Amino acid sequence: MSEIDEIDEIDRINVWFSKAGGILDVTWAFGNTYYTDTENEHVMALVDMEGNLCGFKISDINIIDDGESGVINVDLSTADLSQAEPTAHI
Repeated sequence: MSEIDEIDEIDRINVWFSKAGGILDVTWAFGNTYYTDTENEHVMALVDMEGNLCGFKISDINIIDDGESGVINVDLSTADLSQAEPTAHI
């Protein structure tokens, strides 16, 4: 399946932001999922039991400072996530 086909299958995206808590949570697949760590301490990947990427969460977003742009670059490829250990179930 191509990347464009996968995007076409997304019916809904939930975006939740807590300014007070500094959390941005983006989810596009739902079901039996869990959060797992990524290479960035502020970013957690949301994956299903097969290791498919279902969303992500950025914590402490209001204190992240990566130069003037505020850009965070994290590899969220499902190949890396399929072997990850659960950090938090939702």
